[in-house]
Amino acid sequence: MKRLLIIAISSVVICYASAQVEKLDDKMSRSDKLDKELVHKDLKKARLDRCGEGKSRAEIRAKRMREELSLSDAQYEEVLKLFSEEDKKRVEMKGSGENKPTREQMIKHREYMDGELKKILSADQYKLLKENRAKHAQARKEHHQRQ
Repeated sequence: MKRLLIIAISSVVICYASAQVEKLDDKMSRSDKLDKELVHKDLKKARLDRCGEGKSRAEIRAKRMREELSLSDAQYEEVLKLFSEEDKKRVEMKGSGENKPTREQMIKHREYMDGELKKILSADQYKLLKENRAKHAQARKEHHQRQ
């Protein structure tokens, strides 16, 4: 009789303990989800702070180029105009429902943009732009290799 009583009490304790563990797991997973949401919100806010809330993609790119290459005001305005035109074309392509551009079209567009930038930038600025692109490409390549 004592054995049965001990077994019964033991099973109740084990069931209760496992239920408590499950509750803790649920709380922890909810907590983890909240932490992830907070981190995501912080990253999004940091991105907005860095890029500038309400600014167009063209403005953000031109501003970054101005800082990296020490553009003059005239150069900045020309680069901004070039990037704005590019953004308008991209929006039109997305709105028209055209297929994604082919690799050849992308290469051709990149060559066009490089040519236009080469007209705007000095030789030293253009060289620095190419170096920055190469560094970024290398960093991107290393990042993908780690994953």
